[in-house]
Amino acid sequence: MELEPWQFRQFATGIVQGALKLILEPIFEADFQDGSFGYRPKRTAQAAVDRVAVAIVKEHTKVIDIDLKAYFNNVRHHILLEKIAKRMEDTDFLKI
Repeated sequence: MELEPWQFRQFATGIVQGALKLILEPIFEADFQDGSFGYRPKRTAQAAVDRVAVAIVKEHTKVIDIDLKAYFNNVRHHILLEKIAKRMEDTDFLKI
C-alpha cells in the first residue's frame, strides 16, 4: 500500500509528537501537584471524583474548578517556549 504525501506527513507528525511526549512528559510531570488530575498519565476522572469525596468527608472542602475550554487556542507560544527552554538543556530541541 502506497501512502499519499499528506498521509505520510500525518503519519510522521504522529511519530514525532509521540516521541516528544515520551521525552517531555517525565520532565514536566514532576512539576504538578499531587491533586492535579487533568490530562495526566495514570490519572482518571474517577480518581479525581474519589479524591474530592475523601476531601469532603475530611471537611477539606475548598475545590477549584476551572473550565479551560479553548485555552490552548489562546496560548502565547513565545512565552510557553521560553518556559520550556528554562527546563531543557538541549536548545536545538525547541527548533522541532
